[in-house]
Amino acid sequence: VVKPRETMVITVGAGGEEEGAKPRGGVADVFLVRKDGSVLTNMTKRAKIQEQLSGLQRIVHKASDKKKEKAEKKVAKVQEKLEKVSKKLNEAGEAGKTNAVVGSFVMFHSEDAQQDCVRHYSSEGANRPVCLKPRPEFLLDGKRVAVRDAPEPSDLVWENLEVGRVERAGRKCVSSFFSVLVIVISIAVIVYGKTYNESLKVTGTQCTDAITIQNCNEGVAWTTVTAHGCSGGASSCTVADAWGVDLAVELPVTPLHLDTAASPLKTSILSGADCRLLSDADPSLGVSLPSAISTGCKSNATVTEGQWKALVETGFSGLGGTAGGLCAMCTCKALQDSGSLLWWQSFGDSATIKMADGTAMCTAQANDFFVLLGLQLAAVAVVVIFNTIMKTTTQLLAFFEKHHTLAEQETSIAIAVFVGQFVNTALVSLLVYAEISTIKNRIKDALQGDASAFPIFAGSYSDFSEQWYGVVGAQLMLTIIINVFLPLVPLVTAALVNCCLPCMTKGVASQQALNRAYLGADFVLSTRYGMLLNTIFTCFMYASGMPILLFVGACICFVTYWIDKIQLLRFSRLPPQYSDKLAMYILTTFKYAILLHMLFAVWVFSATKVTGDNMFPRPSLSADFDKTIQGWVDEAFGCVLHDTEAKCLSTPSCMWASTCIVDTSSQEWKDYASFSFFQRLFNAITFPYFFFTILFVVVIVLKWTPLWPFLSAIRGLIAELAAERWKKMRSRNKVAQAPPPEAPKPPMPDYLDAVSGGRFGNFATDYNITQVGRYKDLFENESNLQLFRKLSPYQSILEGK
Repeated sequence: VVKPRETMVITVGAGGEEEGAKPRGGVADVFLVRKDGSVLTNMTKRAKIQEQLSGLQRIVHKASDKKKEKAEKKVAKVQEKLEKVSKKLNEAGEAGKTNAVVGSFVMFHSEDAQQDCVRHYSSEGANRPVCLKPRPEFLLDGKRVAVRDAPEPSDLVWENLEVGRVERAGRKCVSSFFSVLVIVISIAVIVYGKTYNESLKVTGTQCTDAITIQNCNEGVAWTTVTAHGCSGGASSCTVADAWGVDLAVELPVTPLHLDTAASPLKTSILSGADCRLLSDADPSLGVSLPSAISTGCKSNATVTEGQWKALVETGFSGLGGTAGGLCAMCTCKALQDSGSLLWWQSFGDSATIKMADGTAMCTAQANDFFVLLGLQLAAVAVVVIFNTIMKTTTQLLAFFEKHHTLAEQETSIAIAVFVGQFVNTALVSLLVYAEISTIKNRIKDALQGDASAFPIFAGSYSDFSEQWYGVVGAQLMLTIIINVFLPLVPLVTAALVNCCLPCMTKGVASQQALNRAYLGADFVLSTRYGMLLNTIFTCFMYASGMPILLFVGACICFVTYWIDKIQLLRFSRLPPQYSDKLAMYILTTFKYAILLHMLFAVWVFSATKVTGDNMFPRPSLSADFDKTIQGWVDEAFGCVLHDTEAKCLSTPSCMWASTCIVDTSSQEWKDYASFSFFQRLFNAITFPYFFFTILFVVVIVLKWTPLWPFLSAIRGLIAELAAERWKKMRSRNKVAQAPPPEAPKPPMPDYLDAVSGGRFGNFATDYNITQVGRYKDLFENESNLQLFRKLSPYQSILEGK
């Protein structure tokens, strides 16, 4: 009896018979699949508990009197577990009922016989509507019979074969829910960690505010007398004299000077050296920007130890509370950025330069700096940690999904690992640091003005600016580079375990345990595929702006290849015969990495700087096209509607030039140019990427439509005609020669010949579970084998006849 909808057809040793030999019959053997899941699970549990019990009993035998009592308690608990599992198995055996049949494996002598059978049953299902009753030979117990190719015996998870489609679909939904939950938790932790990191930077940005810098310079107690930094060997002078500041002139930009020509803005700390003046004759004209002064002048304007001591001793007495603390922080930050060793002497308990009250002025700023540095490293570490957690969690959830084959199980793990790691690695940083004003304001309004509870699209970077690459790009690069070394972890672990095996196996309880120890660990494909997919997608995604990621990704693939090769051949046990499902599925996902690369290339190559200038040039496609676009822009800004100069100039975004046109120097125009659809896409740099992206998407969508087979046939016809034309062109000036005869292919033996000839090597030759892979050791226990034969009276129908 075979249950319908779960029948599988397989051919092992497929091929034709030897020339001149009499063909054998189609079916070589038939194996029934029963509901053996609970039995196999309990047998596996019992074997593990028995091994654990044997180890504990050896410990009790060798333990001292003090430790023996504790070990005997553990033995009692393990014996109790063993009795419970054994009781379940004994009850199943004493019930006298055989396990129900849920399917069968049919083995054929030749590939032709197998294909004929599959074709026969598949054509019935494909050509006959579901609403019509099938012919009798396609029915079993009044239901349709499902026939499909079966996987290799070692690829099967026999405990799960009894689980039907509906139950597996339900388990998949539950597993997907928990996978999403783990991803959301990891996103929340990473997001709020990076948000706190950003909050520490906000104070630092105040040090590039012109008003703050001016207030700090005015808040210095310039008239206070000090004994430090006095020129000419004087024993005392004012702080202004020590710093070279002429108070008779309008207060100069000392000690802090904001360099507005630098990008990003930078605040420098400089003394009042005369060489900084724009005019020695007229000091009121001001000073040069820090980036404009000469190297020699910069050296003369460098803060000396005496000047710094004078400033620290007096502090910003003109300011109090928060303002004074902010000025102290900005001054210390500028000193640190200058690379001066004085900064290291101005914070902590070991500081040698202190204020009048005995405290170090730069302690608070140094603490913030080291916390920020630690958080930046922690942000990378958290991503790596959660990626590892994601890998472990997805493996457990894949076991819960009850896949029928290891290939399906590995595919599920690989997809989940990839999705989780890609979100944590590539997308979270993009969302946290990105600033999209429209979304940010809507979130803020929805949360009644407090957007800290949902800090997405509320970052510091509205585009892929140079500052983005310095902060986010650096973190991303470091995270990906760590992936170069991650494959070393299992290899080093396996090598250490292999070296320590003689010591670790001295107290093993059985020969089976000793054999398993020396077989090595399983070589898991799924997590490796998931991590490689994450690396490839992340590198392709950001490679437009950071081309070095392509080299880093290539290095990761190279290192992973050699490390996995060494581990597989030297330290791992023989893996099962996986089908090509996982490898082919991974290959089909690569096209989406290319699509992602082209989409982000459009964004990256059309990015703008903080100042509003373009990061990359935007050459026009054509003059006519630009004229058309300009007409649309004029209509959008409404400039073409003004026919008089007065009306035109009254509009902030318009200017008069014989006619009213858009003012490209206005802030409205810069905001529009930064995010304008036309400005970003329709230029000679980004338009090719945009065009091929659209083409790529159309092809992918067409593959899911009924038009694709027709288009594929046309493509094949064109390719065939082109190949024929190419052959004629090449043979036009050549003497026609007959092609060499093809060497006859050696005949492939049929199934029985393949078995007798040892063609299967160390792999299973049939679907007898007692001789397949990891179940073989389980049934070496005679009691397990007898019980299993009682519940599943025969495995082979032909064997039983």
